[in-house]
Amino acid sequence: MSTVHPTMAGLILLGKGERIRDLIPTAESAFTMMKGTKLIRNVSEHIPALQAIERCIESLDLVNMMTELFPGPVAVRLMDIDPISFREALVNAYSHRDYTEMGRIRVDINDEQISITSPGDFMQGITPNSVLFAEPRSRNTVLADAFKRIGLAEKTGRGVDKIIEPSLFAGRPVPRYDESTSTYVRVVFDKAPVDDNFVTLIVQNQVKSNMELSLRGLMVLYSIRKLKQSSMDDIIRDCQLSPVICEMNVQQLLKMNIIQSVDMDGKQLYYLNTADYVYRLHGTSQVYDVTPTYGNPYIKAFHSLLNAVDQVTRTDVANALGISKPQAYRLIMKLFNKGILEKVGNGKYTSYKYTDTYVAEKIRLERMTEKSLLPSI
Repeated sequence: MSTVHPTMAGLILLGKGERIRDLIPTAESAFTMMKGTKLIRNVSEHIPALQAIERCIESLDLVNMMTELFPGPVAVRLMDIDPISFREALVNAYSHRDYTEMGRIRVDINDEQISITSPGDFMQGITPNSVLFAEPRSRNTVLADAFKRIGLAEKTGRGVDKIIEPSLFAGRPVPRYDESTSTYVRVVFDKAPVDDNFVTLIVQNQVKSNMELSLRGLMVLYSIRKLKQSSMDDIIRDCQLSPVICEMNVQQLLKMNIIQSVDMDGKQLYYLNTADYVYRLHGTSQVYDVTPTYGNPYIKAFHSLLNAVDQVTRTDVANALGISKPQAYRLIMKLFNKGILEKVGNGKYTSYKYTDTYVAEKIRLERMTEKSLLPSI
């Protein structure tokens, strides 16, 4: 009668701690949690991978805070660290690590970030910059397949997509691999607040257009948000996607009214739909018309900003419209010289607001037309 022996993958997944320590001494798991400078937990043990993953997820749940948004009829709940992203990164660490290398899989949680470190280099041909686009491969195929079968890992092998997608959607820094070396792979989740205005922009326009953004679409949108105003070449370079993929997703974003475009010196530039995004940063839910006009794409956008916040500084205008301070100053002076704006204060504390004459004229026009129309300038 033949004897059935567990495989190495079986031991790593479900083996008893003492047998794992004796037969696969490198299959060790470590977990550290810090609160400020205080050490909350520090353990290192030989336990089966499924148990280690469960313990790490339970520990994350204790400190993982939720942000609840209401951008539409259904609430959107976002955690500080997305549980699915965290689980996928953990599974990747166990299924892709090099078990011939000394060291342990280590999870570190502190107030600023969470990191998962696994011994061994990336697979041949993969770097920290190319990990998102590399063909799915596993160092331990039986182990990786077992994780997929029990539902812990992405079945398509595109687990890295699951790791970064929630961060793109929330407007947070994406998990990064730049601390990896030739002896270990490390993924770092930097803690950052949700950009609730960015999430609202996405959700509301997905509902209006009855379309959903793909991962590549989120990458392109995230790039435009980060660059503030960008050409197609800028987007391609930042996303590291093919020109065809970038062009296709930019066109979809335009169709969904999430971004806008303007021709500047013969080059098409793309930026977030400021009517739905930038001015919500200033505490208003009003939707404004920011269609580029009179050769300057920011004139009406400036009016929308000032309608929302009452008075602005040069820095406010530069940050909100995604332009330089000299550009913001020239824009302000154009309106100031036409008698539309007046100064408030002096020096570095100078701000600008509408003149009383302009406000009176604007109110008169609103009453005549029963909607807000700004006079041509």
